[in-house]
Amino acid sequence: MTVRSKASLRIYGELDLEAISDEIGISPSYSHKKGDVGQVRTVFETDMWSLSAPLDRTEELDRHLEWLVDRLQDRYVVLERIKAHANVDVFCSVTAAEQDGFSLSPKAMSIFHHLQIEMEISLILGTESETAA
Repeated sequence: MTVRSKASLRIYGELDLEAISDEIGISPSYSHKKGDVGQVRTVFETDMWSLSAPLDRTEELDRHLEWLVDRLQDRYVVLERIKAHANVDVFCSVTAAEQDGFSLSPKAMSIFHHLQIEMEISLILGTESETAA
C-alpha cells in the first residue's frame, strides 16, 4: 500500500502575482487569476499563488513540509507582510488505500508556528486503485 502526500504554501486573495514572486524571490509552482477556469470547470473566485515541493508524492508529508521550510524560512518576514493583505496557509494532502498514519518533525511543523498559520489537511482513504491516480 502506498501513501501519497503533498504540501503547498498558498497565498490567495486579490493579488499581483508577479509582485508576489518578485517579493518572495521564488516563482510559484502554480498560480491562477480570479475568473480563470479550473480543470473541473470551476471558476476561481480569487487569485492564487502556490508553491509545492517538487518531490514524488510517495515521499512522506514530513519531507514535503521540510522542503517548504528550507525554501521559505529566510522569507518569513516577507510572508508576514503579505499576510497583511492576503490569505496565507499551507495545504497538506495525504491519500492512503487503508488505515495508516503519519508523524511530523518539529522542523516540518515550524512553518506553522513562525507564520502563525493553520495547517489544512485533506485525508483521503480509498481502495488501492483509487489512490494510485
